[in-house]
Amino acid sequence: MWLEGWCDGCIAGRGFPPKGQGMLKEKLDYIREVTPGFLQQRAADRDMTIEWSGFIPLNDKKHLYGVSWAVLAKKQKNGRTAAV
Repeated sequence: MWLEGWCDGCIAGRGFPPKGQGMLKEKLDYIREVTPGFLQQRAADRDMTIEWSGFIPLNDKKHLYGVSWAVLAKKQKNGRTAAV
């Protein structure tokens, strides 16, 4: 299982204002858009594949926008995957 939270630092330089200062929908849309590629890279870096994944927005007014999650599977030598 891979979990990663999204905060202002994660989307810095993308033209969004700080947390609590607007554009929440746009920020969440951006995070949802980049989550698949982001998780794919994390899995590839570990020689694993993604079985299931997604993004869960949080109702955190000060810190996190949400959490990207993935269930990873280890690649086997025969080309198949085995859930970890």
